[in-house]
Amino acid sequence: MKSKFLQRLPEYFDIGWAKFYFIVKKNLASEGQPCYGLTDFNEYKIFLEETMEDDVAHATIIHEVFHVLLENFGLGGEDKNKQLKEEHKIDDCLVITNEYLTERCSRSVIMFRRLNPELWKLLFEDNEIL
Repeated sequence: MKSKFLQRLPEYFDIGWAKFYFIVKKNLASEGQPCYGLTDFNEYKIFLEETMEDDVAHATIIHEVFHVLLENFGLGGEDKNKQLKEEHKIDDCLVITNEYLTERCSRSVIMFRRLNPELWKLLFEDNEIL
């Protein structure tokens, strides 16, 4: 049974040039390993594990949305980054991949919202400029 959070999820996430549809299913896996979320850029789909708790679903959806946003800015999937490894090294040891950036960005947004709810509300919810 889907969590209350997943039940409230809209049908898709609009990035402007495409709509990424949310697909909720059980036993989601990537390369044979269980996972909570997976973005398919060829099919424009974001797959989500149906059995997630609400707090995990919240973080997972933000994470998958950042995969799409970063792809939109040219910081796409791991295959593209593997081709650019030499250009993205820091101190000859860390390659900045889409997954690395996605994890840092999604956690930063969650942290910002939790620590600054009034500012979040002003900037993203009650802003008449948008």
